[in-house]
Amino acid sequence: MLRSCLFLLAGLTLLASCSDGANSQPAAAAKGQGAHARELRQLEAMPAPAGVAAETWELLKGTLRAMLLSDSPRTASAAPAQAQSYLTFDGTATLNWDYARPGDYNQDSEVNISDLTPLGASFLQSVAPAKFPRTAATSVVDGDDNGEINISDITPIGANFHASVRKYNVYASLNAADYPSAPDAVSTIAPLGSVDFTAATGNKATQRLQFSFAVQSPQPGASYWVRPSDGTSEGTPSNMVAGLAINPPAVTLSFFPDTTVNPALGSPMWLTFSAQASGGSGTYTQFEYDLDNDGTFETVRPDGSRFGQLITGAGNRVFTVRVTDDASQQGMDSKVVLLKNGPDVWHAFVLDTRDSGTGINNAAAQIRDVNGNPAVVYNVAAQPSDSDNLLLYRRADDANGTAWGASVELASGFVNQGGVGFALVDSYPTVAFGVGPALAGPLVLRRADDPLGLTWGGNNQIIDSADPDIVPYVADYTSDIIAPKCGVAHGNGARDLMTSGNSDSDETNWFNDTAHQETFTTPGVVRPGLLHVGPALCLSWSNALAGDGTQINYHVLNGISPIVEAATALDASPFISSMLVDGLPAILFADTDPTRGLTYVRALDVDGTTWGTPVLIPGGGLVLGNEPVALAVVNGNPAVLWGSSSAFGTVTMYSEATDPQGTAWGTPTILSLDEGPWLHDLTGVGANPAIIVGTTGFKHETLYFGRY
Repeated sequence: MLRSCLFLLAGLTLLASCSDGANSQPAAAAKGQGAHARELRQLEAMPAPAGVAAETWELLKGTLRAMLLSDSPRTASAAPAQAQSYLTFDGTATLNWDYARPGDYNQDSEVNISDLTPLGASFLQSVAPAKFPRTAATSVVDGDDNGEINISDITPIGANFHASVRKYNVYASLNAADYPSAPDAVSTIAPLGSVDFTAATGNKATQRLQFSFAVQSPQPGASYWVRPSDGTSEGTPSNMVAGLAINPPAVTLSFFPDTTVNPALGSPMWLTFSAQASGGSGTYTQFEYDLDNDGTFETVRPDGSRFGQLITGAGNRVFTVRVTDDASQQGMDSKVVLLKNGPDVWHAFVLDTRDSGTGINNAAAQIRDVNGNPAVVYNVAAQPSDSDNLLLYRRADDANGTAWGASVELASGFVNQGGVGFALVDSYPTVAFGVGPALAGPLVLRRADDPLGLTWGGNNQIIDSADPDIVPYVADYTSDIIAPKCGVAHGNGARDLMTSGNSDSDETNWFNDTAHQETFTTPGVVRPGLLHVGPALCLSWSNALAGDGTQINYHVLNGISPIVEAATALDASPFISSMLVDGLPAILFADTDPTRGLTYVRALDVDGTTWGTPVLIPGGGLVLGNEPVALAVVNGNPAVLWGSSSAFGTVTMYSEATDPQGTAWGTPTILSLDEGPWLHDLTGVGANPAIIVGTTGFKHETLYFGRY
């Protein structure tokens, strides 16, 4: 009885606090009764819930009646804790939160008379000084969240009467400042989505209702919150939660070749760099490279794809990459490589670089030893007009190719679909090439005025005259300095293989040397080989595009010798290379059948009538079938250069035989990796190999020289 009286006294006190005083009560009552006449009638008619004493029920009804009749603001002294939904993120893609509408004790989305029922049913339940579990329905009814359900819990009903929740708006932002600055502040960003009240889950008689929202493609670093809405305005926002954490991106720098595949790296060296990023936001805006270890990231690229760079300076070289994601997070990685000076290491030097749109033609470049120093002839191709193509000659200033003289223009309007022949004639560099517009010009021989190729006079000699049916490309060109005869293998419009030879030292008597002029109907020949073997000119070629693609042919140009099949391939490339190896002709060709590869074969006699067993070059199993291969004699043993697919990408590879005949071969060395090495030629300068390789880079094509 005493406890009931105390609660009655509390109710009367609350009633007095919710009015303007005794003298103003009638006017206030009349005003309130008019505004809530229907609700007051419903209140009077409401029966007591089962188990609720009549006197308790009347106390609750009377208190609410007084609040509805009062014209004073019906607000609690402080916002109850339940005013804010509790939001969580599951760490992957789902937001979860609970229902929090102060005064809506029956959780039907609206605060009204019906909310007295759960209040009465739970009246005087207490766990104080603890609190009711937030997931329980009793925590909803405990409007002031003090662990006891009593008369004061009527206040949220009166303060929020007729307030409703129709949906929850879901917000996401990378900027925490977008979170509302006050419970009633207007949202400044559009919602990510919404969840209707009808989507609530749970038993509202025993549990606080729950809601969830699946975030599509959650963005790392975003924060989330929800706000209740009655369809017109929004209520108090939930707590703000972080979604996927932003961790700085990780990045791994790679460069190639490294000392695991080529321990003999010298300076300067052409290295290929790439980077692989992970983590962070997952979207990477730029990759920056510091390749000289000065703290400045001088090379900026949009992605981590491969690109080539000439690195100079011996010693331990430090390379660093820095990646940035679209959340402005950064990650870095560094690698170290030892570049050596001195003998027995590979060096690389850039000879020419052209922007995309021009190019360095893959068939029209050769390297030779020109009186002790390496020299190159190459074509700079311009599209679509052949009249802009240039044929250039360039010779190194020293045997190691550490410095190079200026380029000499040998011809313009060079027909870049073909090749170029490059050899020494009486110790003078000499070049054979085709010129003329529309692929219909003459085939020309041109010789330097001096042994170094510093000047080239107007000494062009016509090998084959202009003809509309002729495609004047040069496949190979050779000479014998002791017995100065020259030979040229070239093609016509049908790409038949043709040869011309001369019988005098000044190369003027081309058409009188009938013994060396022959035509072979073998369509598709791209690069045959032409050799001097004793006094004879000898021709070798692959019929890769002529039908079955299986024959590697050899022929002595004397008008009587038969064509000899030097080797049988399964899927031969149209590119071959030939050389005299220990006094006998030898041929290098690419057999792109998976069971074969780069293949070397050498004749057993000087006439090339019989040939030895073909030898597969170690590491040549993935040779590129549509790119040139090169055979040369280096320090007395045959050596080869080729392009290959590999686990690292497309690479340039070099290998030397371990004996003068080429019956056994050493472990190949990987020399370069870029976005497509496509041009290869090889020669011996002194006792060491010298190479040229053309690569297709990010925005350019590069011709570079390598020296061991």
